[in-house]
Amino acid sequence: MIRSTMLIIVAIAVSLIAQTDSASTVASDAVTKTAATEDLAIVKSILNQAGIKDRTAEEAAVVENGRVISLDLSNKNVASDGINALPADISKLSALKILLCKNNIISEIPPELMKCSQLVKLDLNSNRIKELPLEFGQLNNLVDLDLRYNRLESLPYTIGNIKTLEILRLWGNLLTTLPAHLTLITSLRELYIRDNRISSLPADITKMKSLTYIDIVGNRLCNADAEVDKWLKTKDKGYKMGQKCW
Repeated sequence: MIRSTMLIIVAIAVSLIAQTDSASTVASDAVTKTAATEDLAIVKSILNQAGIKDRTAEEAAVVENGRVISLDLSNKNVASDGINALPADISKLSALKILLCKNNIISEIPPELMKCSQLVKLDLNSNRIKELPLEFGQLNNLVDLDLRYNRLESLPYTIGNIKTLEILRLWGNLLTTLPAHLTLITSLRELYIRDNRISSLPADITKMKSLTYIDIVGNRLCNADAEVDKWLKTKDKGYKMGQKCW
């Protein structure tokens, strides 16, 4: 009799636990669905503000665990200029990790972008950006930064605050040198500075142990510092042949 009673009690307890777990799962799913709906509404607003009509919010975004983690605002129509500014609502996508915004005519980085502190990859390739704000260094989770084919004449010293950066693409800008603080990024593995106007590099670039690849073709590194020259030759013995020394 006692054994039967105990079995009934255990069965009831198991049933109650199962019901609690089920209720928790339902509640969690509801929260996730609500978050996804809210993020997609923000994406829709961003598309409307930017005048992008060739894709839906669902097509432009990638949702993971109920949050938008990737957004593609790239211009897919080569016959048009694309967008000229990043909408302020970008700051509301607090879980955003990847932002693709290439082939547009953006000339400024808005302060709202710095609120996207979870960004890991930022692609602003082929725009009209002339400078990066000092606050850019607040994007301190970036791993991959693509700023090829813009109009950058310099980089802010605060870029050295992005300690997670591994790949930096700067081809086709108007850079004449690189900030010394860039050498503080000990995680940097690949640096692409082809086709700029660079005539000197910071001395401490020779101490960047993780930097295994540097593309310097098409610059003006004709009379580099002796130590930098020696270091560059370990990366490319004939690097001077690719410089504009005329």
